Amino acid sequence: VATIGADATCDADRNAEHAIIFLVLVIAGALIYSFRSQLGITIRKGMVKSLSLFNSSASDTNGWNKVQVALKCCGVSNYTDYDNSAWNTRDGLFPGSCCGGNTTSACDEVQVYNMGCFQGTLNELASKWYTWGGAAIGVGFSLLVSVFMTCCYYREIASYESV
Repeated sequence: VATIGADATCDADRNAEHAIIFLVLVIAGALIYSFRSQLGITIRKGMVKSLSLFNSSASDTNGWNKVQVALKCCGVSNYTDYDNSAWNTRDGLFPGSCCGGNTTSACDEVQVYNMGCFQGTLNELASKWYTWGGAAIGVGFSLLVSVFMTCCYYREIASYESV
């Protein structure tokens, strides 16, 4: 921000560029907020597709194991989602990551987490939403203050040049 402000003191037209950047930040924030429900739909579709590859794709399996251990969840909606995955050949058993973190062994329906990872993911995103929003507002406000300070500084320089 300081670099942008210093650069702007050399050319008054830069303030217009900074104002445009600020407006773009505000518009982007408004669009993200208005399309947040679409974000949930997109996340769910990606999770369903990835879970169908569990136990047949190493990267999907590792990703799901990490998510399920971290969020203490199982499947997308719940543990029955494993019926539609490559894991369902295990005779009613579920991945160990669905039951407390042991990713090398399986567990049964008695031990399995009931919460699905989609809800856990949404909860995690929601807990960070205000942090992200606050950071975006802070950056935009800093940019606005920088433009204001640059205008004041440029006015001072112009008054000295006219003397």
